[in-house]
Order: sequence, then C-alpha cells, then structure tokens
Amino acid sequence: MKTRSKFAINMSALLRRHRWLIIGLLWLTAYALGVWGSFRQLHAIQHHHSVFEPFYRALQLFVLEENLASEPPIAWQYQLAMFLAPGVAIYTTIITVASLFQDQLLLVRLGRLKKHVVICGLGRQGFQLVKDFIDNGDRVVVIELNESNEVINTCRDLGAIVLTGNATDPAMLKMARAAYARCIIAICGDDGINSEISGQAHNLMRERWKAGNSQLNGSPDEQLDCYVHIVDEKLRRLFGRGQTFEHKDHNFRLRFFNTFENCAREILDKFPPEVDVNAGSQIHILIIGLGQLGGSVLLQAARIGHYAGGRKLRITIIDREADIRSSEIALRFPALPQICDLRFIQKDVERDKIFDDELLKSIESDHPLNKIYICLDDDAEGLSCALTILPDVKKWNVQVIVRMAQNIGISTLLDEIKPLTPDLDRIRQFPVINSACRREIILNETLDKLAKQVHEEYVADQTARGFTPKEKPNLVDWNELPEEIRESNRQQADHISVKLRAVRCLTRPADQSSSGDFYFTDEEDELLAQMEHNRWVADRLLSGWRPGDRDDSNRITPYLVEWDQLPDDVKKNDRNAIQKIPAYLKEIGLEIIRK
Repeated sequence: MKTRSKFAINMSALLRRHRWLIIGLLWLTAYALGVWGSFRQLHAIQHHHSVFEPFYRALQLFVLEENLASEPPIAWQYQLAMFLAPGVAIYTTIITVASLFQDQLLLVRLGRLKKHVVICGLGRQGFQLVKDFIDNGDRVVVIELNESNEVINTCRDLGAIVLTGNATDPAMLKMARAAYARCIIAICGDDGINSEISGQAHNLMRERWKAGNSQLNGSPDEQLDCYVHIVDEKLRRLFGRGQTFEHKDHNFRLRFFNTFENCAREILDKFPPEVDVNAGSQIHILIIGLGQLGGSVLLQAARIGHYAGGRKLRITIIDREADIRSSEIALRFPALPQICDLRFIQKDVERDKIFDDELLKSIESDHPLNKIYICLDDDAEGLSCALTILPDVKKWNVQVIVRMAQNIGISTLLDEIKPLTPDLDRIRQFPVINSACRREIILNETLDKLAKQVHEEYVADQTARGFTPKEKPNLVDWNELPEEIRESNRQQADHISVKLRAVRCLTRPADQSSSGDFYFTDEEDELLAQMEHNRWVADRLLSGWRPGDRDDSNRITPYLVEWDQLPDDVKKNDRNAIQKIPAYLKEIGLEIIRK
C-alpha cells in the first residue's frame, strides 16, 4: 500500500468535510432535472396536467416509480434525472447507515487485524509518524484522546484507522488489537501517560500468554515491541540503564526513545563538523542554545567526535543560562572535560552581540569554527540568530545549521528568499519533526542490524579465544544484552561514517558488478582502530566508568588509557572490528568506495 498523491488526499478531505452539502446539492440538481424533464415529457406527449404534476412525478424518480419513459420521445433532462435521482437516494442511505453504525463497521474493519502499528497520540510528532508508517506500507491504528483533533480526518484519508479515547484504557487498547500488533508507539506528549500505556500493553500480552497461547513463547513473529517517548532527562537516565525491559515469557519488549536524542544523531550524521578539515586540525563547533536539543547535540558530539587527528573536539556553547547549564552538565557528566575542550558563554542571543571582540579574536586566531548548530526552541528566534551572525560566518566559510520544528512555515520562507541572497546558502535547516519522527529512526532497524553484527562478531571472537559469559558477562545473545551495552554498540555503528570520512571513503548501494571486496590498508587499520578506542573510552567515561582493575558490576575497567598503553590483545580487538566494517555494511546493502 502506497500513500495516495497529495491531490487525492486533499480532495478526499474536502469531500469528507463538505459531504452533506454536496449531497444536498445533488438532491436539488436531481429534483430540478426531474421537474424540468417531467414538464417537457408531459408537454411532448400532449398530456394535460396540473401545475403540480411535474413536481410530483420528479419525486417519484427517487423511489424508482417513473412512468413517463415508456412514451417517446424522452427528454434528456428526464433521462438524466432517471439515473441521478435513485443514485443520490441510494448513496444517501448508505452514508446515513454508515454514520449510524460507524462503531460497528469499525470493529468489522479491525476484525482479525495483526502485525499492524498502533500509534498513541496524534500531536505533530504522532501525525508525522502516521504518515511515514503508511508511506512504508504499514497498516496503522491511531488512538487519540481529543476527538476534535483536526488531523483525525486527514489520517483516515491516508488510510489509518483512528479510535478516539484514552490510550491508557485497556478496553481501548484491546479494540486496537494492541496485543496482536507489530509494535506500539506511545507519543502522547506526557511521560506518565506514555509509561502507563506501556504497562497496559504489557498486561495485554501477559493475558494473551496466560490464555493458553503457548505458541507465543519465544516466537519473534508474535513479539510486541513497545516504544515509549520519554522527555524528562532524569527518567531517561534512569531507564537508560534498565536491564529488565525484555519479557521473553510474554513476548514483550519495551524500549524508550527521545526525539531530541534522535535529532542529535541525525544532525551530526547529515552535517558532520569534520568535513573539509585539514588532517590534524582541532575540530571546533559552536552550539547556540543548550535546551533539550542543544544538550543532546553536545553529548552526541562528545560520543562520536573522535577524529583522525586524535585531538579533542572543541565545543563552545552559548546560552542565556550558560552558568546554570554548565553546572548541571558537570554534575551529570563529570568526565566530559576529559573528552572535550568545553567553553560556556552566557549570552542572551536576542539582545547581546553573539560574536563579541573576545570571541572573534579567539575564533580568528586560535580556534577557527567548523560548524555552527543553532538549537533554539523558537523557529523565528533561531532563524533571526542565523541571519544576525551571517556577516561573520561569510568570512570563515562556515555552515550554519538551524533547528526548525518542521519544514513548513518560517522554514519555507527561507527557501523562497535563498535564490535572491546567495549568502543564505550557508544556512541549512534541520526540521526536527520531519527528520526525527520517522519509522526508520524510531524502530532503528538499520542501526540495530549494524550494532547487532558488531556485537555478534565480538562474541564470536571472544568465544574463539576461550572466554565464557562467566568471565565476560556481555558474551550473550543480542536480545539478552543490557540496553546500555546495546546503545554502546549503536554508538560504534554510528561512528562508522566518521571513520570512513577520515580515510576519504564513502558508502553507496552495493553493486553486483563491483570488482571485489574492499580492504583498508594497514595504516588505515591502525588509524581507525585508534579512533575506535578513543570513541570507546569516551562512551565509557560518559556512562560513569572508572579506571582500575576490572570490575564490571562497579563500572571499573583497566582499558581507559591511551592507545599506546593498551595490551596487544585489546588492540587486536579494535583492529578486528575495523576490518569487519566492509562486511557489516554489505549486510545492509552498502559497499565502501574511495573518493
């Protein structure tokens, strides 16, 4: 199933909105034609009639009781009314019955629906997900509390089934056949409600399992994945370390996600800071606005910002509450200064000059900028900030990335004026909702496939060396891994693109006619292995690990050291991981080529 054209969707919405007006006009048209045609028909057969007889005979057409057509000649108005009048009557009856029995018809449509997607919440993010899942060919059921939500009919026009009610109500989830769905996405705009939805969904799977569905046990085809949107940072940190979210007995898997973190991943992948930078130079990025998105960009940059030069990533942050933000970050991530060179500058971007003399001198003499990420929460404020700094940016040949809510509104204005002002081409927009609220990003299928391969290769290598899960607890199946370790593998997969850029390589869809497998040179193997170790160290430090004799339960590892201090067997692990990158990418249909 493919999404209909925008024209078809708009026409369907227009017809739905004005349905009864259109039906009324059709009734009037049919009746007028019937009266006109009856008058002409009666006149043609020279039948003496009262002034009211044509009106009566026109009414008879709606109930298939015409008796003038047997006597030619037949007026074209009468012929047209003969078909239009009963057609309008039948259509009106169908629409009326459908409206009266809408709930019953909906239940019939749901029927024995399976392997569908249930989306709870129809805000801007939920609506974007509905469109993207349907575009992919998925069957979608939506649960929305606000029955007057203006996008409900649009979703129905797209082909989604929309139920209005409380998604935390077990009866509503049962109506949506949540226990038989492929996945549930709770994105209602409230962390508490989203969490409660996941609990109710788990209860439904538990009930289904207890009801005697023994075939469920261990069957991946019958597994329900529940994706819960969590905004609160404290809750995210708490849930991020969870190890009990896989309920195998009930075939239920719970996963938390955050659109700001997803955005940060996408921004740094689409607009990497190290492009066109001389080898060995220190990469310097500027983040303006340290709210939810700015903070996520900061952390993601710290995790993957480990480049060929081996120098620390330099990050300058400008925020109106920079002093408070820096204290909060120091408490949450005390190891961050070990990973990056940080500088916090307190400025109100609406009132203060962003690049004062001191900052300009620093940028132009010692620390040239490579990318600017404007992460302000307001679209107008973000664009205004970008336009304000444009004269300085021109001198440095730096790209400015501006956060936008969606690629509509103010975002379209920038696209319209760009051709008139060539300098505006340095400003690139990043629509948060359009980019982060996508099927691929939420389900993480490609990223998880890469991360799973990374883990399986590690398990195979360590097992071949004689290690056991007792000695190394992470030598288990992917589905048994703690979520924190899975996320670490995802970060390693994220870093593949950084590594490829470091050796001037890129990926493309695999070509069956390509000459052969890709291999890195020995020098490249060594360089990329060092980059991988630096990334791993940063990931461990940000997760609260400390150096010392190995004690996984207390987050202590002896390998938080420089590359030269690593034991040879650990270096070999990193080199092996690099040599497997072409095979990892081949599994998802990509191949590596040199620029």
